[in-house]
Amino acid sequence: MISYKKNILLLTLCAGFIVSGCTEQKANSAAVSAKVDSAPTQLISNHEQPKQELLQALRFFEDSCGFVDGAKNNGFDASPSEKDFDAFKSSFIGHDSNAAFEDQYYLKPLSSIPKQYRKAIDDIQADQDEEGSMRYSVYFKNATYRDHDLEKLVIFFKPETDYAYDTLYFKNKNFVDLKPSFKQVYVDWLGGYSSAVFNLENNSVTCDYSR
Repeated sequence: MISYKKNILLLTLCAGFIVSGCTEQKANSAAVSAKVDSAPTQLISNHEQPKQELLQALRFFEDSCGFVDGAKNNGFDASPSEKDFDAFKSSFIGHDSNAAFEDQYYLKPLSSIPKQYRKAIDDIQADQDEEGSMRYSVYFKNATYRDHDLEKLVIFFKPETDYAYDTLYFKNKNFVDLKPSFKQVYVDWLGGYSSAVFNLENNSVTCDYSR
């Protein structure tokens, strides 16, 4: 598993020095300690960080999984929202098609992600199972979609197959209020409607391409 994790720096303050036979140093240490203890406590601001709205990167989900405007020309025209979503995914999903035996997928450096999205991401994990299927899990921090708090985005695909889906998870069940914004489009070559599927049990919406 490849993961970006916040590095936690543990700072240990060593107060006082034990020096055999040196009473003067002990006195100085006590004096410094007294000054510190008597100093007024400085309150550290703990304001909540501003939330990052990710509508532009993730509008793909409400645009019937990219088929709004993209349903023209038998569905082969990518919609603007699909292009935005693909650009977001490709900023952290690496793909090497020149590998010796098969395509290789990997996790790009965090610096590859555009700044407006990077600050909304807490961690990204990439996993590959025994069958070669890839799963990218993007964990959000202070991120919203139409002002609804986001938890994570899961991107799953099996290379060289149609087995793939994208799932967007919300933190609260009030995400169902977004339903009126999510569209359905009839696509001739699919023989039916295309739209994201709401799951009320795990607070998610899914675009499933396994047809």
